[in-house]
Amino acid sequence: MRTVRGRAACRLRAATGLGLLGLALLSAPGCSGLPAVHELAPLPAAGACRVAVLPFRNETRYPVGAVLVYRVFLAELVQAGRFDVVQEGDVREVLRGHLRLLPGQDPLWEHMPILHDRLGADLVVSGRVMEMDDQGRGGGVNPVLAIRLEIRDGASGRLLWETYHRRDGQHYRKVLHFGLINSMTALARQMAREVLDEWTKRGLRGCTG
Repeated sequence: MRTVRGRAACRLRAATGLGLLGLALLSAPGCSGLPAVHELAPLPAAGACRVAVLPFRNETRYPVGAVLVYRVFLAELVQAGRFDVVQEGDVREVLRGHLRLLPGQDPLWEHMPILHDRLGADLVVSGRVMEMDDQGRGGGVNPVLAIRLEIRDGASGRLLWETYHRRDGQHYRKVLHFGLINSMTALARQMAREVLDEWTKRGLRGCTG
């Protein structure tokens, strides 16, 4: 019964507030821990070399949670070596200098032509940190993190893919058997790698893929 309740809870978390992506997860065969990707539209036919990542939105009680996850994800995207990634400073300059947005404000998707003209990005990635917690167990720390990412066409702003991913540090000891991850930075790094691996498997190749 634990397994059944655990899977039901996992599916409910994924479905709550996630719209079409949540419905897709409800039909999945249990919660395997892999990133759940919902493909709403094809990637650009001409390919996707240059990528801009917008600052992530924070929906947790941790004031700097989104900044931490955003910068970890950005670093892993650069480290992957398959994309021409727009620098964080250039992205923030367009958001503040040209769109006059305050920190924490998201651009409207009508702003996409301006972003495209200024940054030249084929794809724009945005993200939300939906859950972040440190669950202490037996004197240790078990970080928990849930994120939702969107990939949009850089020119039109059309939503192409949605991704939902949730992990906790205990998962890597119980399922993958390579030890407990006990820091939020390490968990965010591992999750970012898993998302990027899943995107690659699904056809997001980049400049060198």
